[in-house]
Amino acid sequence: MRDLVLITSFVIMLGPAFSMPHVGVLVWTWVAIMNPHRLSFGFTRGLQLNLIIAVITLLAWILSRERVRIPMTATTGLMIVFTIWMIVTTFTGLDVEYSQEYLIRNLKTMAMAFAVTGLINNRARIHALVWTLVIALGFFGVKGGLFTAITAGNYRFWGPPKSMIYDNNHLAVALLMLVPLIFYLRGHSASKLVRHGLAGVIFVTLIAIIGTYSRGAMVALAGTLGAFWFRSRHKFVGMVAIFFLGIGVVAFMPDKFIDRAQSIETAEQDSSFQGRLEAWQTGYNIASKRPLVGAGFRAYEKGAIAHRFNPDLSTAFGRAMHSIYFQVLADMGWVGLILFLSILFMVWRNIRFVVHRTRGIAELAWAHDLARMLEISFVAYGIGGAALSLAFYDGTYVLVALSVALRILVTEHLKAQAAPSPAVPAAGQRLVPTH
Repeated sequence: MRDLVLITSFVIMLGPAFSMPHVGVLVWTWVAIMNPHRLSFGFTRGLQLNLIIAVITLLAWILSRERVRIPMTATTGLMIVFTIWMIVTTFTGLDVEYSQEYLIRNLKTMAMAFAVTGLINNRARIHALVWTLVIALGFFGVKGGLFTAITAGNYRFWGPPKSMIYDNNHLAVALLMLVPLIFYLRGHSASKLVRHGLAGVIFVTLIAIIGTYSRGAMVALAGTLGAFWFRSRHKFVGMVAIFFLGIGVVAFMPDKFIDRAQSIETAEQDSSFQGRLEAWQTGYNIASKRPLVGAGFRAYEKGAIAHRFNPDLSTAFGRAMHSIYFQVLADMGWVGLILFLSILFMVWRNIRFVVHRTRGIAELAWAHDLARMLEISFVAYGIGGAALSLAFYDGTYVLVALSVALRILVTEHLKAQAAPSPAVPAAGQRLVPTH
């Protein structure tokens, strides 16, 4: 039944995509973020829905009246170089065949991000993209929050199987990145019913994040709430809300959750944390010996390669890097890490540009608020990703592309406002051209 519902919905959404390529980008984003085919049990489970919609979107874009171009900015330029460096480091890597699978997946992610920069180019489309992200990922927030509430927090839950957010830790950080976007939609929805509904989604999503039992997400949650508080105009109210949220967690969640949260204080004695330190040491050693190109995507997960660079590993097999920073460093060397950090820096520049240039402009209040929420999303990513292998998460690059689209739109609006209006002749008069 799920398969029939999914394939019917997919076909219905494909129709508008043939004539409106930006709709294809929205469907592409929905499939990439939600992975709905991974939630089915029949023939759709193995379908490459992303590939289908990507091909249709690109063909529709070429055949449409919209200009087929990626806007050239500092951010997109870095993204292009970063993508090229992915290919270079894969084919100079230590296990090319193993790394190629991840290269293909990451190239799809970058292609989607470039499509967003080219086609999501007005307020309505940006708003639609944010809604798509909230629906696609908010599904797991609502589902997980209700599951946590029903089971009194005694069981953790997971994301869609065989996806980048299947792991409870990864899902928690992805949901944490989503919460600011839900806040944005709530603040810019005309319907009171929708605003109340989104407030409920925020509440259950926070429950879901706590219910993942992810210690990294707990640290990221603290940092994200701190960013919210810092940006809030009502700091006392925000402080009271955070206080009661903490009280509610302690009162509701079982003792084993509290014990896990308290184990953050003794992380240096925890085997999981020690495993992360070993992985980070391996990543650093790889970059020291192969500084330009690293080992190639996830080659260090092979035991022989991991032990070659870190003979003191406590396991026979290699480990995931468990850090977006060490992940890129080990995969793509110092060049890759510099490019990755430069992209994140440019995202911050894009966001701050929009925040400063739209302050006090009523017609751009929506852009101002969205930029502020994007900034908090990247705070969650930067903190939560420090202990997770989420460097190539699809949702991150959609938000990177969104920061580009938002800055371009604001820039064009400000230029249009600053341009002198054409002279209008009075009745009975003609304009005489000057030379």
